[in-house]
Formats: sequence, C-alpha cells, structure tokens
Amino acid sequence: MSTSCLDRDLAGLPEASLPFRQWMIAWYLYAVADGQIETTYNLDTATAERLEGYFATGLTPVEGVGALFGALH
Repeated sequence: MSTSCLDRDLAGLPEASLPFRQWMIAWYLYAVADGQIETTYNLDTATAERLEGYFATGLTPVEGVGALFGALH
C-alpha cells in the first residue's frame, strides 16, 4: 500500500514533514480549482521532487502551480 502526502487522514508522518504536507494540500487544491489537474491526478516521483524544490525555495502553493504548469518562455 502506498501513501501520499496529499492524504489528509494519513497518520504517523514525522512532525517535521507537516509544513510540506500542508503546502502540498494547498498546491493540489489550487491546481484543481485552477483547472490544471483533475481530482484523480497521480503525482509521479519526478514531479514530487520538483514540487519539493519549489517548497524548499519558498514558493507559495499558487506560485508552485504557476511554475509547474505555467507557459514556457
């Protein structure tokens, strides 16, 4: 059984992971509301690592959606 940081009911995560988990939930909810992903979206490892990098550099979840799905220049 796999777990996801998007699972709101997931118990047993280290407390240190809570800010990133909250960021990911906000990212997911915004991405769905903005029409970038469907509610059934499956996050792959490469994308998860990119999002973790966005979080680590201080982007907001909204900025993370823009960075991941925004127009390329």
